[in-house]
Amino acid sequence: MPAIFRNKRVNTMFTVTSLRTLSLATNLLTGMLTAWVLEPTGRGIQTALGIGVFALIGICDFGLHMSLIYNIKADPDNKAHYFGSALLLGWISGFTGIGIGWIIMPYFLRNFDEHTIHVAQMLMFFVPVGVTSSILIGVLESHNEFNFVSITGVVNCIFTLILLLIFWLTGSLSPVTASSSYLIPTVLIAFILFLRVRPILLPASPFHWIPLKRMFFYGARFFGIDFIGTISGYLDQFIMIRFLDAHAIGIYTIALSAAGVLSVIPTSISTVLFPSVAGRPKETINDIVGVTARLTSVVTSSAALFLGLFAPYILSIFYGPKFEESVTAFRILLGAGIISHTSRIFYQIYSASGRPEIVTYFEAICLLAVVIFMVTLIPQFGPNGSAMAIFLTAVIRLILVLGGLRGILGSSIPRLICNEDDIRRVFKA
Repeated sequence: MPAIFRNKRVNTMFTVTSLRTLSLATNLLTGMLTAWVLEPTGRGIQTALGIGVFALIGICDFGLHMSLIYNIKADPDNKAHYFGSALLLGWISGFTGIGIGWIIMPYFLRNFDEHTIHVAQMLMFFVPVGVTSSILIGVLESHNEFNFVSITGVVNCIFTLILLLIFWLTGSLSPVTASSSYLIPTVLIAFILFLRVRPILLPASPFHWIPLKRMFFYGARFFGIDFIGTISGYLDQFIMIRFLDAHAIGIYTIALSAAGVLSVIPTSISTVLFPSVAGRPKETINDIVGVTARLTSVVTSSAALFLGLFAPYILSIFYGPKFEESVTAFRILLGAGIISHTSRIFYQIYSASGRPEIVTYFEAICLLAVVIFMVTLIPQFGPNGSAMAIFLTAVIRLILVLGGLRGILGSSIPRLICNEDDIRRVFKA
């Protein structure tokens, strides 16, 4: 352990992972509370209300988060101009997102009542807040403020839990108030992030042409990843809303939420990994990312095995006996998670090498594949069909990312199996 804590990168990953585990634990509590009170049907309505705003926050980020980190690292002398440019582009994108969401929600939620549709439209006003927070986080991560970012994530989850408890204790917890509880704290978090960013970096004129151009074009190339990745992440729920009732949506949402426990480690590692390898020599990028992917897959596989074995007990105890139907979908999603998280760590090789558009192409192929799989499988198998579609798409993603390393980047494919040398590197001071 002393050796691990002397390794700065591993130490940071460990700290970030610990904080995100705390966030995950709080999220599990919020999910348990809403599942027990709202039951499958109410949980399905809650999903329908929130899916649009969360999807648009990811899309309207326009790749600016990663573009800001990359450009600040590559050209630190102009980082204030990059920050200003990111804010300008982000606000344009965010307010455009409000209009888009207002128009498309009635179409996507046409199986729901008018009140649900109207509330979903009103929630769109949180989109610019989410985009601004993403940009502020980009500034902090580019200055290695990973711990603070993770702490704000914990604070956000705690405030959500407090709001849910208040609504529950006052007898007013409903799909509408539950959805609002997840979004209202984002305003406070944006303000906290701003206070932290202010002494570190102030935005300069957003109309400085070269930084604005670089921010836009790298963001535009990375936007494909954000757009397709976000759509892929929510596509299953969008399609289920079209084909299935609120009860089935609620069953699947809990399986998806519970399987999300696997994401805490690879997501935390990716957060630290990209700023560590961005702009470095190709051989160094491959080496660091390869070791990280192998070790992460060992941890996630071990966790997935444990969760899969005890799935019936975990879902019944934490979410209630009415969600026992989620077990099969939960286990399939765990398997998909192992493969997808490994692939997305390997994506860092492309992004850090200045070729994020390749990842966009891969994700476009995966998006097409998952649509075909879901439209085919969901009508027949319901929530389990959606889980199977995600698993099959994860396999295709891994094949593409590994094949592209040699065929497109001209790099060797990193070793996939963890060995003693990898363990020794982690413990090396």
